[in-house]
Amino acid sequence: MNKLRAGTLLKTWINDMKAMISQNNETYKAIFYSAHDTTIIPLLRIFDVKDKLLPNLADPDFVANVVLELWKKDDGSYVVKAFYYPNSIAGTINFTSMISGCPPTDECPFDIFVNRCKSYLPDNIDLVLVTL
Repeated sequence: MNKLRAGTLLKTWINDMKAMISQNNETYKAIFYSAHDTTIIPLLRIFDVKDKLLPNLADPDFVANVVLELWKKDDGSYVVKAFYYPNSIAGTINFTSMISGCPPTDECPFDIFVNRCKSYLPDNIDLVLVTL
């Protein structure tokens, strides 16, 4: 179900990051997507951080959001940083170190991030719907 609810958004996110890397894109500094809380929860589950960020089956607040940042390091490699903004009052939570499969640091190498997400990226959304 996580693949259906958040996999398409994550696939778009990753494909846009790949395009920025391959084109060495200096045009865009940010790309934004809007989604509902029903997308945030599966996205946090895909990263295996939902229970850490939203314990006791809590739902995200209305203004909660997830931010993925793509950074180019001095050595030319790329890393992803993941943040959760629970609401308009609470501080930002860098949850990159909590993502399963990523190193326990505040940045995850892009290739590692993509590989750990692959099983959640739908190849054919119609087939995903049929198999549910």
